[in-house]
Amino acid sequence: MQGWLGAASPEEFGLAVGEADLPCHKAIDYDDPQWRETQLPEAPACAGALILTKNQSKIPVNPRLAAMVGKVAKDTEKVFAWTFEFIQHHNAGSFKSWKP
Repeated sequence: MQGWLGAASPEEFGLAVGEADLPCHKAIDYDDPQWRETQLPEAPACAGALILTKNQSKIPVNPRLAAMVGKVAKDTEKVFAWTFEFIQHHNAGSFKSWKP
């Protein structure tokens, strides 16, 4: 959904794709201030982040993330092809705030 990324900004989330453990948004209760400690260790990975990484032909340095990316297929119909598209979408079409 446009603009909804839990506790992260589009820039934080977008730049973490392929580099960090990003949980499935459906598996985390972001109202829990301790979610990183209590929920993140057991949460499934964000499928969209894995596919976005694959769409960009990235291979994460983290071997576990690299293995997960290796198991998904590219899909630029349902998932963004590039991080800047993701950030632009979640900033409601405004690309002004993104600074690499």
